[in-house]
Amino acid sequence: MIEKCADPEFDWVVEISSGRGLKERVENVLKEVSRRNGGRTQLWVQEVEIGDDQRLEDIGFRPYRDLWRLEVGLPVELAGEHEKLERRGYKVRPYGQADEQEFLRANSRAFAWHPEQGRLTSEELHQRMTEPWYDPEGFLILETEGRM
Repeated sequence: MIEKCADPEFDWVVEISSGRGLKERVENVLKEVSRRNGGRTQLWVQEVEIGDDQRLEDIGFRPYRDLWRLEVGLPVELAGEHEKLERRGYKVRPYGQADEQEFLRANSRAFAWHPEQGRLTSEELHQRMTEPWYDPEGFLILETEGRM
């Protein structure tokens, strides 16, 4: 899959699965990118195998970011965790609409290194809050000394 990239540092984003013939498949994708007037290409490799980094470095790519998918069964038992934090001087409370701008600033600082998350806008935040997976009870703010 070749698409225009939302990250302004790249022109194209390509997602590809690892496995036999990875290098050749990526070379074919790069030919297609060239056919589309070329440009900087971001490559996302699914199910990475040992040696993939080297195979892709051989054709000019360099690894710059790993994406880890972490999972946990739900519900997760967090009983008592808020109280432990509050005893250490933190306050845990639900997100409120008045938190939006401070949350976006804190999110931008925390994820300044991240190509997508570090540039989260108000519109994107609101859009994500309409997604079926969004649970307002799970959107919590941690404060210390009155600061998020």
